[in-house]
Amino acid sequence: VLKHGTLTMGFIGLAECLVALTGHHHGESEEAQELGLRIIAHMRKRMDDEAAATKLNFSLIATPAEGLSGRFVKIDRQKFGCLKGITDREYYTNSFHVPVYYNISAFKKIKLESPYHALTNGGHITYVEVDGDPTENLDAFEQIVRMMHDSGIGYGAINHPVDHDPICGYTGII
Repeated sequence: VLKHGTLTMGFIGLAECLVALTGHHHGESEEAQELGLRIIAHMRKRMDDEAAATKLNFSLIATPAEGLSGRFVKIDRQKFGCLKGITDREYYTNSFHVPVYYNISAFKKIKLESPYHALTNGGHITYVEVDGDPTENLDAFEQIVRMMHDSGIGYGAINHPVDHDPICGYTGII
């Protein structure tokens, strides 16, 4: 099972880690982005080195740990207190994501997150949020998808606030 399975290490909270180390997350600072890439590249190298040494399938995953991100921040808040930009929210930011509360364009978010996809061979996702109904601006929707493709996003998603009821056919915000 170990020989043919995947032994994966994941991470959450890169944004908060960068705030702790530099005062800014990677959406706010080129210095933080460069450090973030060095940190994740080091983690990936560690997994690759272990895979080579043991002949086992070690990989690095950009963890979408919704429950864990809340649990860890509570533990850290108890231990270190409420630290602005680090433990002052109810969750750590998933994996390498730019924090959801940070106002950033879809294209800049894609540009910042795309280099991490090449480093996380166990899995990753970049998603962007759009404000309205994507069917009202298909050109913009297509531009986002093409930007994801051209930037090397391995798995991308576009979240939007529009619902569809398959029974009555209503499309809009429910």
